[in-house]
Amino acid sequence: MMIDLSGERIFSLAPKKPTNLDEVRALFSAGELQMLEIEETAKAYAIKLKGYLGRKAFAAISDTVKLAGGHYFSAGKASKFIIPKEQQPE
Repeated sequence: MMIDLSGERIFSLAPKKPTNLDEVRALFSAGELQMLEIEETAKAYAIKLKGYLGRKAFAAISDTVKLAGGHYFSAGKASKFIIPKEQQPE
């Protein structure tokens, strides 16, 4: 049996871009949420780490953020993950 991942079905495997704070929280497990601070700004969702996670946990969170359209912003103690909000046409 062969699985076809060339069409639209592959996009249903990735998380959709979150549209509110609850959807951002839903991207992570209960254990991960205990290690994260999630804030909403006018243009993005910011996810800060409460402490050192270890390489595997950091990679898992990073992968989830990337699939949701976000990235990691490295700035020392101010480092955070950022998931931009959809920009509304003006």
